[in-house]
Amino acid sequence: MNLSIGIVSYLITILVPIVSMPIIGKELSKNDIGIYFSFISLSTLVSIIVDFGYSISGFANSNLESISMSLSKMKINRVIGSLLSFFTLSIYAICFRFDFIDLCLVFILSCLLGFSNLWYFQTLNKMDVFYKSEILGKLLILFLYFFFKKYIESYTMAIIFFIMGTMASHIYLFFFHPELYNFRNLSIVSKGFKTIQPSSLLTRLIINSYVNANTVILSWFLAPHLIAGFGAAERIFRASSGIATPVYNQRIIRIKLALKTSGLEVERILLRDAAMLFLCGSIMGIALYFSTSMIANFIFKSSPEGFAANLHILCVVIPFAVCNGFVGLRWMVLVKREKEFTHFVITAAIINLITILYQIKIARSGLFGLGLLLGEFSLFILTVGFIIRGWYEKDA
Repeated sequence: MNLSIGIVSYLITILVPIVSMPIIGKELSKNDIGIYFSFISLSTLVSIIVDFGYSISGFANSNLESISMSLSKMKINRVIGSLLSFFTLSIYAICFRFDFIDLCLVFILSCLLGFSNLWYFQTLNKMDVFYKSEILGKLLILFLYFFFKKYIESYTMAIIFFIMGTMASHIYLFFFHPELYNFRNLSIVSKGFKTIQPSSLLTRLIINSYVNANTVILSWFLAPHLIAGFGAAERIFRASSGIATPVYNQRIIRIKLALKTSGLEVERILLRDAAMLFLCGSIMGIALYFSTSMIANFIFKSSPEGFAANLHILCVVIPFAVCNGFVGLRWMVLVKREKEFTHFVITAAIINLITILYQIKIARSGLFGLGLLLGEFSLFILTVGFIIRGWYEKDA
């Protein structure tokens, strides 16, 4: 049941950019399209600070017996993360001089995206509730874009529609699990200070941020209309590479149980699943590659510069991105090999830096997808290499 509804949630997630972007492309100028994608990427990037790494450490360190204390830790992490994100966005707004309204919208969306409750439902093994909230939010986004498109006169209203859909997911969870949003018991919440893990925040920023950071950094150097095509291609790439998510959300529960018995079994599970998901990602990438022209014509009558070219490149990236999302970051956190994990993060940080510098170098060519190809392929080699290394070390 959980896997079936997870697949439905994934299919709707793919539909959101494919259905909503033709409307955005028709109603907005290319300049506004570029600003829209830049702000969505900025919100996703800042949401990592709001989350404060708890989407990583929450599931790894929680169980049914300690779920109440885990909730307390999550709440204090959210408070600190929200304050840090507002401070970060305020500095960003001053440096790049965007409106107070834009600042508020990006902050609200960052908080909604960063308040991740996935770990809670994984611990309770109630993923169907989480998926239903996701489906509700995505359907509302599609409904608003489709039936109220005449109100999309600027990127601001397009972002507001996105916020309303994301908020609907949280409202659904609030009605069925109000304990996730209850901040009244401060005496319990205050205990969370002792278990804040900034390293989880740093890890997410280093390993998960570079896809969104690319769009944000490119917006510093290029006019918005020049990154509109890449932004559109990148949203489809992100939705498509989520093909592993429903499977991963189920398998990580098994991985956590396997850790209590045999670490070698964990690596066998990961390598086997990585091969399967690489195949699934390849099929998705091939299908998207050959339908790129049709998608380009469907989304934009006159495609923004570089949309089809970048989407072609990102189709090649999908298999690597699928595997990275499945066997990468959380495996290293769950296994808790501190020295090996430190090496992993440092190497990933170097890869991200090289990727971003390469993006800036090729910015004028418009083929920004080449930077993501370099980054995802390098992380894929790094991730699988660390897993194989751990396997042989234990076998020895």
